[in-house]
Order: sequence, then C-alpha cells, then structure tokens
Amino acid sequence: MDPIQVTVSRGDLVESVHLVDAVVVEREGAILASAGDARRVTYWRSSAKPFQALPTVRKAAQASRPLQDAEISVMCGSHAGEPAHVEQVAALLARFGLDESHLRCGAHPPLHDPSAKALWQAGEEPRRIHCNCSGKHAGMLVHAQLIGADLATYLEQHHPVQQAILETVSLFSGVPQQEIVLSIDGCGAPVFGLPLHAMGRAYANLVAPGDEVDAATQQAAATVVSSMQQKPFFVAGTGRICTRLMEVLAPRVVAKGGAEGVYCAGLPEKGWGIALKVHDGAGRATGPAIIEILAALGLIGEEAAQNLEEHRRPVVTNHAGVTVGQIEARLAPGFEARLRHLAQSS
Repeated sequence: MDPIQVTVSRGDLVESVHLVDAVVVEREGAILASAGDARRVTYWRSSAKPFQALPTVRKAAQASRPLQDAEISVMCGSHAGEPAHVEQVAALLARFGLDESHLRCGAHPPLHDPSAKALWQAGEEPRRIHCNCSGKHAGMLVHAQLIGADLATYLEQHHPVQQAILETVSLFSGVPQQEIVLSIDGCGAPVFGLPLHAMGRAYANLVAPGDEVDAATQQAAATVVSSMQQKPFFVAGTGRICTRLMEVLAPRVVAKGGAEGVYCAGLPEKGWGIALKVHDGAGRATGPAIIEILAALGLIGEEAAQNLEEHRRPVVTNHAGVTVGQIEARLAPGFEARLRHLAQSS
C-alpha cells in the first residue's frame, strides 16, 4: 500500500506533503493493515513511555506501595509543564523520599505557552521538573529507590532499572533484546529502535496481553492503560492530541505520541495496536493521520469527530491569526478499504 499523505494547503495550493507509514497489528504480531513500510525501523521515542513506566508500576505494587492514576499517567506522559504537571511530578518524587535534584532529564521551557510565559514573567529559569520527560524520570527514580539501586546512574543502560525496561520492551514488542537498537533520547534516557509493526504489536499487548505475560505484568499493564485513560491530562496537557483523544474516545483508545513523527495507539476492545511514523519527522502530520485511521476503523462517531476536528484538520493561520489553509490526511484507497473491512468484520 502507498503511504498516507498529509497535505498542507494554503489557499488553493498544496504547499507541503508529509508521507506517513502506518500499521495495525494483533498482539500475536499479525499485520492486519498497513500503509507504506510496516517494517521500517525507527526510534520509538516518547511513544515508549508506557512501557518505561510499567516495571515501576509492577514493582510499586509488589512493594505494597501502589501508584495512583495521576502518578502513573504523568510517568507515561510528555507533559506540557503546566503547574498541575509540575506539582504532580514533585509530589511523586516527595512520596518516595526524592526531589527535583535527583532528575537527570535536563531543562527546557514548558510546552504550554501560558505556563512558559508565566515562568518568564516571574523571572524564573526553566528547571528540570519543567522538562516534558520529568514524569518518566521520576518513575525511573522511584523504581531505583524501591530496589535500593544507585540513584545517580539510573539512566545508564546497565542500570537494573534500564535493564527491566529493556526486558519489558522486548516482551511486549516480540523483538529479542539483542535486536533492539539502543541510543540516547533527548532527555538522556535510553531510546529503542524497533520495526514499526513491533511498536504496534507492543501496544496490542499492552491493552490485551496474552498468556506469555505473567499475571503481575498483566495487572501492571492494565493499570497503566486505566491510569492513562482516567487521567489523560497528565499524559500531555491542555488541548494536546494525546489528552484530547483519550478524553473523547476512552475507554476505546489509549494513545501516546513521540518526537520525530511517531505515534502509537492501543484499542482495548479489539486487542489491536496502531503505530505510525512520518517520514520527515513532522509532528504536525501525526494528529490528522491517527485520527483518519481511527475514523476508518469506526471508532469516531459524529460527536467525537466534532470534538476532534481541530486535530483532524488543523488550520493554517497567518501572523494576524487569520485562517489561510488546512492540514489534512488522505489515506490510500486500498488502506482505507482494508481498515473499513476490519471495522465491519470485528
């Protein structure tokens, strides 16, 4: 199948076209539908965060110190640095005797413009806790604290926390550990290179794990999914695509995006996973692409479509705020037909 095309128009002309590979996968690994190259190997980026959080969720439960929904959600999230996000990360660290000084994620301004402006107006510099990955790092530190491992080196690949994460990624994706490409993410944590279909398979296993996953890990996976759906604000933030998708479509969808045009979703009712990758890494293409896929699969009704319109067909504005164009995803006819057939037959 041809890749998805996400077009960016201005007036009557198409100015840019982003090509998107996408795949729908069962938990056993069978590819149900694909557009472009389903076997493309790329980095999972922040779409891996639910699996990076999962070992911590399991360990905390085993230690009789279970994590709460908001704590898990912010661990799985790429939060926008809004005050509630920062407060939640700080509270999670404090509950386990940790603080912001333990974070090794680096700092950047909040992704939420009003929060970044408020920080600047207060004369404050962005801190590590404002980093969109601070929740993930807090979860890793909690895991290290629970097992008595070194806190200063929690990002090293040989660290027991990172080894537990690598095992989890391998288990859920079906890719042997030695075949996973490892590098360093923007926040300093290990990042995983996988085939696109393996990412989709991992999400299928997250929402519907099979018997090869032990009971404690199955429960941790269910807790991760439930927490993301119950507290979607902490996964992303005000008006952002991950939060909006789960606000509008939960419990039918759990979703998490990543940098460089990666996006993944799990469909609990069907036991399927979806993964996509924008060829040129343009994040503006991921929202329209994932929403068109979900619509073709019959998951977006009329009301949901209205609630998601700003992400399905984002407008292009000029500096005066006037709408001058639109971004829109176009599924290849064969891919769309296959998705609609899956919707009708499942």
